[in-house]
Amino acid sequence: QGGIFGEYRVVDNKLVCVLHRPRPKKVVSKFRRKRRDSLIYNDTPDSDYLLEFQIKGRRNRLLVWIDYQIVDRYPSGKETCDSISLSDQKFPRMQFTRVGSYHFDSAAGPL
Repeated sequence: QGGIFGEYRVVDNKLVCVLHRPRPKKVVSKFRRKRRDSLIYNDTPDSDYLLEFQIKGRRNRLLVWIDYQIVDRYPSGKETCDSISLSDQKFPRMQFTRVGSYHFDSAAGPL
């Protein structure tokens, strides 16, 4: 519950990610509700997040935002697509450094 799942693909110098957040399942109550409460309906969408980055820099260490879209699909069949403006202040580029060593010593001993 609350998880986002997805997949990614690297094509040339672009990284494309498609993330999916499923609609939460309805919980059926064991107790009987009043009739007026049954009229409350919440139309929760399935959401897809489409992310696109460009791989740049020396040794491909930078990811620069290119595109970010959110697509919501409602059970009623309605679909909305929102495109996010990507300024450098709100979405700065991401820089990665090489990991020197994966070795880890624990003073506490084995768990």
